[in-house]
Amino acid sequence: MIKIGVLLKDLMLSQCNYEFITQANKFYSPKHTGEADIIAFYESLSIHCTQLFFACMNIKEAWSYNGMVVATSLNTAKRLITFPTPKNKLFYIYDLEWMLPTHREFSKFAEVYTNNELVLLARSDKHAKLIEEAWGTKVYDVIENFNLRGIINVVERMASRTI
Repeated sequence: MIKIGVLLKDLMLSQCNYEFITQANKFYSPKHTGEADIIAFYESLSIHCTQLFFACMNIKEAWSYNGMVVATSLNTAKRLITFPTPKNKLFYIYDLEWMLPTHREFSKFAEVYTNNELVLLARSDKHAKLIEEAWGTKVYDVIENFNLRGIINVVERMASRTI
């Protein structure tokens, strides 16, 4: 069974959260039971946008989590870099945060987007191209709609190549 931890700002209604929860809940249907152990780690406790069929806990608990961990924002990626235990550290870039008018401190983004500990994943080909052009770094793969099966496949490919 593969262990997947996902770092989120919160579980409130957002497109990213809804897609993640919908995808994660699929792993707990009778067809997929036992295939994956999924935990959502949140920065801020909130009401979740839809019913959860998996565990969720404070992001502090991810520090010692020994499965693969997927960050979903600049803040969660910065925290993930400091965690010593996760086997695989991935940054699923759902939003292009550096393009928001309130986020103009590019050095903070560069620390994350160019960090060799993180495997970058984008949600679309357009996002991947923008990320590569803006930060001069390679996006490992494109995973649409927070497809957890796609993320698992990335980790399996990485393991087979011993990256």
